[in-house]
Amino acid sequence: MHAPSLARRLTVHAALFAVFAPAAAHAILVGVPKPDGLLALMSRDADTIVVADVVRSTGVEVSDSSAFSRDGLLVMTRHTLLVRESWKGDARSGDTLEVWTPGGHVPGRGGMWIEDTAQLFPDRRYVLFLARWRGRLGVREGEMGALEVTGGRASGYVTEGRRELSWLRNHVKAAIAAP
Repeated sequence: MHAPSLARRLTVHAALFAVFAPAAAHAILVGVPKPDGLLALMSRDADTIVVADVVRSTGVEVSDSSAFSRDGLLVMTRHTLLVRESWKGDARSGDTLEVWTPGGHVPGRGGMWIEDTAQLFPDRRYVLFLARWRGRLGVREGEMGALEVTGGRASGYVTEGRRELSWLRNHVKAAIAAP
């Protein structure tokens, strides 16, 4: 008996994907709170909430023994941020923060992309919901915790489209103040 051909294996995988992908997508959507609920949850649970510019992003390999690691190393991206506004936490306007996100590219070593994680790009502004993760400051709720800001408006799942920063700030402050 011989192993199935590559074409046969791909056909089987494609058929399984076609059957299970809609159910998985539905399960993912069912598990995510509605935008207003998620915004309130993220606002209360974040250690720090800032509007910040990404100054620099550098891919690095860090020691890790999780399932995401390759050869005991995990690719992470270290972002240097310049805080423009602080809505929660100890950061102040003008402060520099170091924020880490899973995945990225290490020159000469390759890269790793991890689905549903925040991707931050230099020379862009974000509203970030941050918390400590393995001793490092990271983005909460993956990509949903990093809202890109353009033209004074933030956009993402929790804003249900593009919203003025003042709208978002007011909703975040109300969620933090709620009992």
